[in-house]
Amino acid sequence: MEDRLLYYDKDKKTMQKGCLNFRNSKCSFEDKGGVEFTIVIEGAKKNLKLKALNEADARIWKITLQKTIESSHTINRATVVLDKTWKIDTLLFQDFQRIADYGDLLLLEKKDLTSKITRTVQNKQYDHVALVLRVGEERKILDFTNEFQIRFLDLAEYVRYNMDLYENFVLRRLVYDNKAGLEEATYQFIDKLFERVAAAQHRGERVELRSSEMIAAFLKSVGLLHTTRNSVDFHITDFLPNSKLKLQGNAFYSNEMQIIFDDPEGIKQRLLDSYFTDFDTSIFNSVSYTHLRAHETGRNLVCRLLLEKKK
Repeated sequence: MEDRLLYYDKDKKTMQKGCLNFRNSKCSFEDKGGVEFTIVIEGAKKNLKLKALNEADARIWKITLQKTIESSHTINRATVVLDKTWKIDTLLFQDFQRIADYGDLLLLEKKDLTSKITRTVQNKQYDHVALVLRVGEERKILDFTNEFQIRFLDLAEYVRYNMDLYENFVLRRLVYDNKAGLEEATYQFIDKLFERVAAAQHRGERVELRSSEMIAAFLKSVGLLHTTRNSVDFHITDFLPNSKLKLQGNAFYSNEMQIIFDDPEGIKQRLLDSYFTDFDTSIFNSVSYTHLRAHETGRNLVCRLLLEKKK
């Protein structure tokens, strides 16, 4: 079990429908007697009700689950309402910072009612997708805003910047045996992207690029996506679990993992304090917008923050 309970579609036996991660969830066990039992998940809107095939199986399940719940390292999330707690796997924010790597995807859900209605009407799960990259040992997030402005931020700063806008941060990991081999190709991709943006700005134009288009271009540039389909034709739905996206080299994207913030306000304040400690914030009073330009020095990618003053 390894601290996780996975469950699958009744008809499609290999299709995973959900995951309860005991390490990241504060759970208790209720024995209903006979073949039925319930896992109560603190902070969740619903509990997980289970039914064994027979009493012998039920006894094994009950003993195993009780031992797993008792031995698992848990955190108190009683004040956090998690409507997807046992629908997808979970990942602590500090673990997310540690394992995020080249090509991983960050899926985001907005908090506002309009976005929720739009997702329901359009039958889509998320509002935005961003790309995780690495520069040496630093984790970065690359994406485009709705105003077609490029952002290339430290992972922690990106999360702090967006915590008030999005209510759910979900990770899909790029599973690939040769991730280390993506380093050079990633640097070249970033170089070309920022050269394109800089050239457009020099002409007084802007690059109208969506994040989903940029992710498709990245996967093509590193040799993981071979298709005649134009990158501009890719949308966020192409990067969801039920899509038919096929990658090369036995690479694939993992199931979703919801990122858990055990103390959202505390995390946001710590990230904010760290940010203001590292940077002189007075420069932001005189800028209309910022963008990053990347260039390579030897094998190290150096990112320089360019500031454009208000006219």
